[in-house]
Amino acid sequence: MILIYPLDLISPVTDDELIQIQKSAGELEVILTRDKAEAIKLSKRAQVIFGDICKEFFDDPKELQWVQSVGAGVNKIVDFIGERPISLVSARGLVGSHLAEHAFALLLSITRGVADSIRNPGWENREEIRSKQWEFTDKVVAIIGMGSAGQAFAKRARGFEFKKIIGIDISLDISTEFLDQLISPDQIESVISSCDVICLMLPLTPSNVGWFNYELMSKMKDSGILINVSRGGLVVHYDLLRLLDEGKIRAAGLDVLEVEPISGDSTIYDREDLVITPHIAGGSPLRSKRVIDQFCNNLENWRSGGQLQGLFERERGF
Repeated sequence: MILIYPLDLISPVTDDELIQIQKSAGELEVILTRDKAEAIKLSKRAQVIFGDICKEFFDDPKELQWVQSVGAGVNKIVDFIGERPISLVSARGLVGSHLAEHAFALLLSITRGVADSIRNPGWENREEIRSKQWEFTDKVVAIIGMGSAGQAFAKRARGFEFKKIIGIDISLDISTEFLDQLISPDQIESVISSCDVICLMLPLTPSNVGWFNYELMSKMKDSGILINVSRGGLVVHYDLLRLLDEGKIRAAGLDVLEVEPISGDSTIYDREDLVITPHIAGGSPLRSKRVIDQFCNNLENWRSGGQLQGLFERERGF
């Protein structure tokens, strides 16, 4: 049995998509429910679960072989599975374009004075805002993580004509079409002080939790900007605020935070050196179709003994 428990925020599953899933499932029964209690009950006999993967699905998974999350970050689901021989598929590789565009939205809101203009409306602020504006043509950007999101950001950065685009990734066997330089993470300190923009585009793994701490971020330019649309746990939030207070970083654009959500009355929203969006970089009207198509391909591959696409690799942590 195939259990569909949609995460409607990301992949609501339309009637047409349910028909598409049923075709890919062949003779296997497909059940869709939006009721959590019913989904937990059905999970006891499900071979495959797609959608909003919750902890209770793994209390007694008698027949469960694999699950497919509609999200790219699956750290919690990995913990839910534990040592059970259950495969996990994520949306890694499907979210690159909209994460890249959101990263640029955050960056441009800072460099073009958009955020300042919204916070301080009025023509009397025009001179001060213009004095802080950037172009990218004389700037250096480093992209940390060169998966689909990092590649998408690099492609767009090339269009913006950055002076230099540096990619940083654990694998040096990747496309450098839109890069001027590719280095490994252990070389980051050799370039970080020359970068005007640092953009985080990598998954969260046990080895990089809190990687961007006070010591590392203090090596950035004091005019530098940090952008994070990937995982909040990569950055030590307190250390970032301290560096901003000390004037050692110009600004940060954040879609993700170490602890979410922030309370609506938090004073952090009043800071003029921060632009924060509420974990919305993953939003796109095209995302649902991409996720459903991947799931249907995976169903067909699984039924024929093939390889699952987007499979989480425990040894790599993503």
